[in-house]
Amino acid sequence: MKPVLYILLAALLTGSVSYSLGAMLIRALALKLHRSEERFLAFLTGSACLSTVVFFLAAGGLARKWVFYAVGLIVFAAALWTKTGRAQGPTLPPIPRHWNIAFWSVFAVFTWLYLSNALAPETSADALSYHLALVSRYAREHRIPPITNNMYASLSEGFEMLFLYAFSIGKHSAPAMVEFSFLLALPFGILSYARRIGHPIAGVFGAIVIYASPIFGRVGTIAHNDVAGAAVVFGVFYAVQLYRDDLNPRMLVLAGVLAGFAYAIKYTLGIAVLYVLGAVLLTAWKRRRPLLRPATITALCALAIMAPWMIKNIIVVANPFSPFFNRVFPNPYVYASFEQGYVDSLRHFDGVTLKEVPIEATVRGDRLQGLLGPVFLLAPLALVALRFPYGRQLLIAAAVFLIPYFGNLGTRFLMPAGPFIALALGLALDAIPALAALVLLAHCVLSWPQAIPLYANTYAWKLEGTNWTAALRRIAEADYLRQNIADYDLGLTVDRLVPPNQRVLSPAMGNQTYHSREIVVPYESVLGSQLYDVMFRASEPSMQPALHRGFPFPARGVKRLRVVMAKAMDVPWLVAEVRVFLGGREIERRPQWRLRASVDPWEVQRAFDNSPLTLWTSDRNAKPGMFLEIDFGQPLRTDRVEVVMPRNYSSAVMRIEGDGALLSDKPDPDRMEWPARMRRAAMEELKANGVQWMVFKDNELLSSDLLTRAIQWGIKQEAYSNGYRLWRLE
Repeated sequence: MKPVLYILLAALLTGSVSYSLGAMLIRALALKLHRSEERFLAFLTGSACLSTVVFFLAAGGLARKWVFYAVGLIVFAAALWTKTGRAQGPTLPPIPRHWNIAFWSVFAVFTWLYLSNALAPETSADALSYHLALVSRYAREHRIPPITNNMYASLSEGFEMLFLYAFSIGKHSAPAMVEFSFLLALPFGILSYARRIGHPIAGVFGAIVIYASPIFGRVGTIAHNDVAGAAVVFGVFYAVQLYRDDLNPRMLVLAGVLAGFAYAIKYTLGIAVLYVLGAVLLTAWKRRRPLLRPATITALCALAIMAPWMIKNIIVVANPFSPFFNRVFPNPYVYASFEQGYVDSLRHFDGVTLKEVPIEATVRGDRLQGLLGPVFLLAPLALVALRFPYGRQLLIAAAVFLIPYFGNLGTRFLMPAGPFIALALGLALDAIPALAALVLLAHCVLSWPQAIPLYANTYAWKLEGTNWTAALRRIAEADYLRQNIADYDLGLTVDRLVPPNQRVLSPAMGNQTYHSREIVVPYESVLGSQLYDVMFRASEPSMQPALHRGFPFPARGVKRLRVVMAKAMDVPWLVAEVRVFLGGREIERRPQWRLRASVDPWEVQRAFDNSPLTLWTSDRNAKPGMFLEIDFGQPLRTDRVEVVMPRNYSSAVMRIEGDGALLSDKPDPDRMEWPARMRRAAMEELKANGVQWMVFKDNELLSSDLLTRAIQWGIKQEAYSNGYRLWRLE
């Protein structure tokens, strides 16, 4: 039970410090709010403040347990000194008795279900691979280190800062409890707003629809950030509506802070900033008020929460919005071509089309990774709420926060719009309370874990039921993790055998949380992609840069020599080597030579490193005028240039230029030549980049070749567990 107490302490401390910070901010702004509004908005804005505090502490190398305890004590002391411990505003109109009983009954039952899952050891895939994996690394190193070989480390991690605060005290299960605290808060925020506009029955309906929704229950009990994002977005809307009521500019501080926090939680939620600015400017224009002051207040408050993440990315990876917008902010850490492929895959999630989304996201639940519940098939009825001014505001907000969904069709990306749709649907139904109650009852029954298999697909992502055995550690935590994480034991072995300063290359190891070694994943960075590519080029003939194309010309002295692409191609230009000759002998490369590429200049050395396995890439489809250039520093006599490319580049059309003049555009016949022992050369390339180990799963690409040609690769198997093999480079 001791671990459980620490988990609860971590979650309670994180939530209490957040609430206290928010309450002090609200009192400092002298905002007059009803009690339920103050509680909800104080928790959200205080979370934004605590997240920012933790970021600066971690940036300064102070991410330590005793520091976080000290922060808590200081905040509590300040709250006591300023007497901001309890909300003191008036209460909102009451909820009808029977509906109040219904709300608390459903809330209690589902809380029992959710709490048992939130307390259980963390085993969710995204948490293990980056949400929690990065947090555990920050906690080990007591700081946010500069990470350039993991694109997830470049995402805004505002919510992960709250994870870090809780993790330092309660370890791996505490972050899930932090997310769960936002799931607990969200229905009360929905209910509070509905009471404010005089529709408490609609509020009960909307609150329960969201709280019982299978996707909210599943995501809200693991170390994710989607429920927090939905809660913060609703808080943004709430703050905007409060501003519209009395045009108090101090309310814009809360709206701006929450909008900035939405961006800090997840890039796609950055649309909250545009929503707030648009609403503020439109309100001021309609009421003939000045535009500049409210927009400036909102923007500066949002920027205060957003800027740390942008500045960190500029410093570490030269792109404030990494891993996106790499064509606008070119850098050596994420290929723009990878970004395009990644974005396209999210837009076409598991091949689901837009017309399939309603059924997939509400009923089936497997292809889009989760389901909202069948009641959301009634979402078109929410349009009835257009007859109310506040209904129109809800539906406008729903439409705005649905915009990012078209960039990622996963059900989780519908969650920010969920509260608005649920509450608008409640407004449409509360004129007939009996019908609203019937729909709500059906939703609760159909959302219970044992009922979902009756209509959803077999592999729908959902809770399986209560999990008190694991939550209370009646089963050893290691045994539970072993049962639910295929590579858990392998992670322990990696920790035992791999020295702390050595990297592990693995395309398959999802568990990056329950061990402390650095895993280089091929798709997460340019480095990982390059190393994985080297292995394929060493072993797959179709990918080998074996095509040698020579360009002869009359001997002459040139200072600058260029290989220029002369014709467009529908693939990127790849070059393994550029060699310069005179009289049939290659001219030795010299340190004073200066290399340049028209695109992707950071990798130009890869075309001049005497390794056919390492390639320079244009990172975009080849276009006429692209070039590789050598500045010899002084005129150098030469009569031939050879370009080495992949086998399938026979259609590439190039020319050689010297000091701006054409030297040759008529190459000799191509020849195919591939050196021996390239598998061993590939391993040397890995070692040169700090990789001494690899983990491959038996059923993935290259695993069979590694197993049958281990001697040729120069590797030795050091461990095997559950289909995963740990290889050491000899």
